[in-house]
Amino acid sequence: MSFCIDATLFGVATVFLLIASQQIHTIIDVLSEHRSDVSFCTLILVVAAALTPLTWLGSPKNFWYLILTFWMINLDGSD
Repeated sequence: MSFCIDATLFGVATVFLLIASQQIHTIIDVLSEHRSDVSFCTLILVVAAALTPLTWLGSPKNFWYLILTFWMINLDGSD
């Protein structure tokens, strides 16, 4: 049972990584008017490297500082 769950989570994470990288690549391509030298493969590595430390936190309870930060930002912007 655990193997099935792990395989599913790996597959879903791979799809989300590809979608996020493709969206970032499209944004860079549009903003640079199709003169960007950043390849899609490079962006996959960059996005994976940026998201990996977040997976080491374990659970949402470890994100308390982000909740507090976003709460303060919302309070500041609600004037």
